[in-house]
Amino acid sequence: MYLFVFLAAGAGLTGTKMARRVGSVDGFEFKAIGETHNQGRLGVEILISGFVFEEEDFIRPWDGLNDNLERYALQWESKNLIAVSTAIQDWLTSRIAMELMKQGAMMTVMSALLTALAWPATLLAATDFIDSTWTIAIDRSDKAGKLLAEVLLGGLQGNRPVTLVGYSLGARVIYKCLECLAETEHSAELVERVVLLGAPIPIKDENWEAAREMVSGRFVNAYSRNDWMLGVAFRARYIKLTY
Repeated sequence: MYLFVFLAAGAGLTGTKMARRVGSVDGFEFKAIGETHNQGRLGVEILISGFVFEEEDFIRPWDGLNDNLERYALQWESKNLIAVSTAIQDWLTSRIAMELMKQGAMMTVMSALLTALAWPATLLAATDFIDSTWTIAIDRSDKAGKLLAEVLLGGLQGNRPVTLVGYSLGARVIYKCLECLAETEHSAELVERVVLLGAPIPIKDENWEAAREMVSGRFVNAYSRNDWMLGVAFRARYIKLTY
């Protein structure tokens, strides 16, 4: 386990942010969402975005939720998340990629992605950039997961059940948090429910069972075969390793 340094400006999660850059993670702070705070809610929900184009995207996807929980959005590693999200979006909106999408469904595009030698130099350069920013983002998400585990182990959420919901790289943060909790004692009751959406984690990862054991209630791992953002990032990584 790492030793992380936090500022505790007040009680609870909203008083928690990193005192300085720790473990290469740049930014780690909880933002309160909605009007459910300080009302004696029994449960806490932490919501983690994975693809963002501006800082508001850490909160915007979760604004409409109304699940009677005390809700917080985790804002983390803004600079790198915005960089990788923008790089992938730029690829998807390029003229050639748009034409591929018109000609067929996801498998057509993914097949073309693997034929790297047929790509124009501009698109190959784009995948190099996607791969480099994606690699950094994966590293930061793993470290942010360890930070989140430290927060939960420190009891800053109070003695209340925690629900964790995240998509894309945010889902990976949660998965790594659960892995970290699995390495400690007496942490199995901290997390009640988990929802992972489009998590960039191999389904054959050997730690899925250990992560599941850290969740006392429901554990949902959802994905879509039409997740273009995740598909491009993984294929860019594959091309980098192959060629």
